[in-house]
Amino acid sequence: MKANAAHDFAGGPDGANPLAGLIDVNGVLYGTTMAGGGGNTCFIYSGTCGTVYTVTAGGVETVLYRFVGGTHGFDPGAPLTNVNGTLYGTTYLGGVDDRCCHIYGHGTVFSLSP
Repeated sequence: MKANAAHDFAGGPDGANPLAGLIDVNGVLYGTTMAGGGGNTCFIYSGTCGTVYTVTAGGVETVLYRFVGGTHGFDPGAPLTNVNGTLYGTTYLGGVDDRCCHIYGHGTVFSLSP
């Protein structure tokens, strides 16, 4: 059996490193990338913050949100959840900047209304 890639991430504004699975909301696939997106102060290794995106079965990707870090969070790595048309997710880092224990914050819960 051969798997075909529906979309190849290019990094930068397009996003990079999708870790979580996709969810289907009324025939549209939604997901997150842990890196890419264009923020420049987030992930220590890549300098980027992550994205929320849609992708069609034909491979057409649309970035819905680019994380900017800080209290907005960054590095989303868990699957999204759909609650009545609003997408919810978590970020691994960002949020409150607690310099005593974790200079990047401890993560956030975010919502997005596509």
